[in-house]
Amino acid sequence: MRRLLAIFLVLYPLTVFAQAYELEYRYRPYAVVNNRIVALQKEEGSPVASPFSSSKTRISYQVKGERAAARFASGATLMFVVQLEKGVDPDDVIKIVRGKEKGDKRRFSFFLTGQSRSDGYPVAFTIHRISEDVYEIRLPGRMEKGEYAFMPMSESSATGGGGVAGLARFVTFGID
Repeated sequence: MRRLLAIFLVLYPLTVFAQAYELEYRYRPYAVVNNRIVALQKEEGSPVASPFSSSKTRISYQVKGERAAARFASGATLMFVVQLEKGVDPDDVIKIVRGKEKGDKRRFSFFLTGQSRSDGYPVAFTIHRISEDVYEIRLPGRMEKGEYAFMPMSESSATGGGGVAGLARFVTFGID
């Protein structure tokens, strides 16, 4: 009986929590802090010319400001949630990158081709489906200090559409 009660006490809050997500916008990640949804700041980035080799095509965006408004401790387990359209594979649209700080700006880059692990830009994370169209994103517990951004995501990015030439909006956060 105790074992059954223990299982219920572990699983019930997760089920209720998953069903309780009422996210205002699709394709916009939200932080989960103390079982509460927290909207992250969306910041505009402008494209920046960046060097590239024949095997890589790097796209860089510059975001104004030294630091993101949302800050998390480096040892904290970070969890985010995002709501997508039905039938969209989250692996196709969710990308997190670590930025480089340059004075009062941050630069976020990603590679269109030839990406390698040594580049240091992509951040590893796990994705779990928690309801019909809501996904949980978990980052490792020991993140390097710095600035991070969710790359712009939309249904068009899942199907290969959408441009990268103009202004883009990034959901940013920082690790202290």
